[in-house]
Amino acid sequence: MKSLSEDIIGAVLKRYKLIYQVDTDLDKAYLVYLAEDALASDYPSECSFSELEILLGGSKYEKLPYDNDEHKSMELVCVINDYRADLQNVFTMGNRNYNESDHVMFVSKMSHDIRTPMNALLGYVTLAGTKLNQPEILAGYLNKIMVSGKRTIQIVNDVLEFVRLSSGKVEVENKTQDLGKIVNYIKSCIEPQADEKSQTLVIEADITDSSIICDGGRVNQIMMCLLSNAIKYTQPDGEIVFKIFQKKETSLGKVRYEFIIQDNGYGMSEEFQEYMFEPFHREHNTVVNSIEGIGLGLSIARAAVELLDGTIDVSSTIGEGTMIIVTLDFDKGDNGDNNAIIGMMEYKGSGEKDIRYVTDSLMSGKLLEGKRVLVAEDNEINQDIISEILQQLGAIVEVYSNGQETYEAVKSSYRGQFDVILMDVQMPVMDGNEATKRIRELSDDYMSQIPIIGVSANAFAEDRQMAADVGMDGYIAKPIDIAELIGTLQGLI
Repeated sequence: MKSLSEDIIGAVLKRYKLIYQVDTDLDKAYLVYLAEDALASDYPSECSFSELEILLGGSKYEKLPYDNDEHKSMELVCVINDYRADLQNVFTMGNRNYNESDHVMFVSKMSHDIRTPMNALLGYVTLAGTKLNQPEILAGYLNKIMVSGKRTIQIVNDVLEFVRLSSGKVEVENKTQDLGKIVNYIKSCIEPQADEKSQTLVIEADITDSSIICDGGRVNQIMMCLLSNAIKYTQPDGEIVFKIFQKKETSLGKVRYEFIIQDNGYGMSEEFQEYMFEPFHREHNTVVNSIEGIGLGLSIARAAVELLDGTIDVSSTIGEGTMIIVTLDFDKGDNGDNNAIIGMMEYKGSGEKDIRYVTDSLMSGKLLEGKRVLVAEDNEINQDIISEILQQLGAIVEVYSNGQETYEAVKSSYRGQFDVILMDVQMPVMDGNEATKRIRELSDDYMSQIPIIGVSANAFAEDRQMAADVGMDGYIAKPIDIAELIGTLQGLI
């Protein structure tokens, strides 16, 4: 890499990702500056200007005049750092100073990251149409479609949550919660992720007071972000440890809990740890670069921890793994149900993929054989999809288009007519939350206790908490993960 004067480097360091010095007479371009988080392998140290234009493609760049030491007129081609340095200043949690250019850069970054898996999804759909008579190849395409679809949804979820937390308008909703139930919920969500990578998941708890007053949805969100990250950045057959310890009471009479997430994965460099909580930052090395992600998980986790007035500490070593300690203080619950939770559970994943499990389950047609499922859903396409899936699993399905119809159907039903209800949340006439509340208020003990699973495109922590508050027994976000649906149904009926 050719050298460039320090005064120019200092002036452009925060604005540009890379800079090429161009000799227009010789049609030569020389790489003179490369940001730390840009991959050197992606940019040649020397090339022609025409090659450089092709290389940069749709990237935004500026041309600046420059006189070198020989006073020869040259140009600097500066590629704008469109989602790193500028966004660090604006989208740091708690900063509300948004402006138009920041939003443009934010949308640009999100457009790129969403279009990447969408391109794969649409591409494999096209390829699948050419291999309808070759089941093995078709199954491979379908698995890649599933992965790309899940990736798209994860990006959307992360971005929406990041923007919400950045707005400063999210409020803490403290209620009496059972910490044991919170841990079990986290376990049920994390096990399938560890399963796909054949990883061992160890959960260890030493809790005297399980009844606490907290924002349960927000605690779930923090642990899910950190555990998902641990799984993502740990090699197959690695180990993820989740520990929950109750500490001494604080001077304010609150109970202190430590949540420890530890893995033996790839680890983080000391340099990266200095800005690991900043949005859109990821460790750059040959191993991590192959793992998909946009760098929002840790930002979301820290913002949620700070929202709960907690602390988060990280220690990590490249090649050895990472340990994260979250400390949160809660008031004791007032419901009188305060059980101790002491013990350890170990779970070893099998490495099987969702698509194979789902395919085998649908082909067997026996997992829900004879079970009666009420589906409350106003969208006809969604009605067709969920009905077909449930029927292939052997279930008997009845469909209603709004909450009022669903409530009336349950109210007038006979015992055994419905084993479970899949309840869409946003429906006309009466929404799913109101319908659930009314069903739970029915005088007939059997009817009022039918298992209800919320199904909604609203995937925020408070949406899940609202579902639990109105009496739902489970909650699945759209688009529906079939393996999650099957597991939830089997756990309730």
